[in-house]
Amino acid sequence: MSETMYQMKLEFFTKDETFPFYIQYGYHKDNMYLHVHESYSELVIVLGGSAKHMVNQEEFYISEGDVFIIGADTYHGYKEANDFRICNIMFRHEYFFANDFDMKELSGFQGLFVIEPILSQCRSFHNMLKLNRDEFDKVKKIIDAMVKEYKEKKAGYKMYLTGMFYQISVLLSRLYSVSGEYKGSEVFGMAKSIAYIESHFTEPLTVALLSEIAGFSPRHYTRRFLEITNSTPIQYINEIRLKKAVVYLESSKTPVAVIAAKCGFADSNYFSRQFKKYYGASPTEYRKELPHFI
Repeated sequence: MSETMYQMKLEFFTKDETFPFYIQYGYHKDNMYLHVHESYSELVIVLGGSAKHMVNQEEFYISEGDVFIIGADTYHGYKEANDFRICNIMFRHEYFFANDFDMKELSGFQGLFVIEPILSQCRSFHNMLKLNRDEFDKVKKIIDAMVKEYKEKKAGYKMYLTGMFYQISVLLSRLYSVSGEYKGSEVFGMAKSIAYIESHFTEPLTVALLSEIAGFSPRHYTRRFLEITNSTPIQYINEIRLKKAVVYLESSKTPVAVIAAKCGFADSNYFSRQFKKYYGASPTEYRKELPHFI
């Protein structure tokens, strides 16, 4: 890497530890040094001009309408800027996207917010979302409102910004889903299969089925899946199912065996074993420890 290397922290931009979010307009007429993000992601929308985007050891030309996300542990910067204007939205992924949102059922969300940032750490980076004029204008309108809200910080601004951030995330995910370049990529196959898991986890799922959806051999699919999620397909499916089971345990008196079936586990004993392995207690024990348990 370059001798000039900086580690950027979200705390450099905002001191509010309860709301890991920052938005700003950026203008670059000089080179932007290579830097790496510590524990946060950055959504970048190019608003005008052009530049060469340096990502790890590679360089890519970017211009108005390009959209991409740089995750943690990825070195990037800009050079040869020509009236280069961007919007930076910095956020902690786990804060905004840890919950069970139907946004995760969009293949574009999996591609743009999950897979691209991970793959850019270890292989050739090439963003695949380019906004046309109508799309750009729609996104720019939301950005302008977000920047204004962030600067003014009126009462309730965190909730308001969170809602707008989800709005722009869904919009960009939908646009990414129909991007022609994306549809012809390996990212598309993996994103499509992960989105399928998110929307069909209560049904029987196998590596054979998921690899077919992705368009890969089972072996290639499992290898890529592990690279992206740091887990096997079955581990990933079980984790989603177990998290949904927790919701049922905490919010209802539904019998454990019924919860297991509702969450996609055909065998309630297997469900109980997996639950204890993941949470350190059986479903029944977990429920008894709840403050409101009767």
